[in-house]
Amino acid sequence: MTENATLLAGGVWSGTVGLSATSATLFPDSTFSAAITSSVANQAALTGTFTIGKASGADFSLTAANVVVNIGEALTVTASNVGLTYNSTGTDSQTLATILSATVASPQFSSLSATLHNFAVRADGFSFDAFNMSSASGSSPSIGDFLSTSGVTLTVSNFNVSFGTSAHPTPSLSGTVGITVSDLQLFPAGGFVQLQTTGVTASYNFGNFDGIDPTGKLTVTVSGFDLKMGEALDLSASSNVVLTPDQQVLAAIGTVTLSSPKFSGLGTLQVHNLLIQQSGFSLGMPNGPVEAP
Repeated sequence: MTENATLLAGGVWSGTVGLSATSATLFPDSTFSAAITSSVANQAALTGTFTIGKASGADFSLTAANVVVNIGEALTVTASNVGLTYNSTGTDSQTLATILSATVASPQFSSLSATLHNFAVRADGFSFDAFNMSSASGSSPSIGDFLSTSGVTLTVSNFNVSFGTSAHPTPSLSGTVGITVSDLQLFPAGGFVQLQTTGVTASYNFGNFDGIDPTGKLTVTVSGFDLKMGEALDLSASSNVVLTPDQQVLAAIGTVTLSSPKFSGLGTLQVHNLLIQQSGFSLGMPNGPVEAP
């Protein structure tokens, strides 16, 4: 911080205070805090000035090298060389910056990215326009090495987040992030395990937004769940199975039907406690658990 100030006649100060920081955070301790980072190692992430004694308008003028905001597990928005202005006597919903073009990507599916328009950053939150982004043809968007697809599309409506103001202190969020996935597979490496389904739906849930706690978690609901292990075993569930990819245990299924696709005459067996994990799965059998990588 550097200061250049002059005391004028009548006891009025004028001048500027220079500001510089190696890192900073927008909306600290909130659900979607935004990191301000440097583009070059050992260089300032945030620079600017405060004008002393300015009669009206913005008295803070700042430049952020990079602004990165994670919106749950759904989106990561990145903007560079962002000019921020702030009036210390203005409203608590004033606009700090309107970014005409920013980059948006999926933090879970690395092949998805797009350009975001009209990203408005306010003192109480942010908003941006609707957009779609889809994986490239022929790509296989995946999460780790335990879940793969042949295609993913995100459909984002107009998004508006407020962490609360003095006039409206209750945090609010409007907008949705819809997701569709094609050809869902579990444990795709090696081809030993094959998942067959009659339907797959996915969603990012922002319904529990309170301005502080995490939200925007991905869930995948599978109907007609049928997991085959080569020609040896077939595990099928009669009810929908909900997968939570951010958890070590993706799903816990109370009861499944066990059969052998190679030897249909063996009949079926009801077994319990199928745990699907990121590293594999385990099954509670009458003679003890069976585990598969």
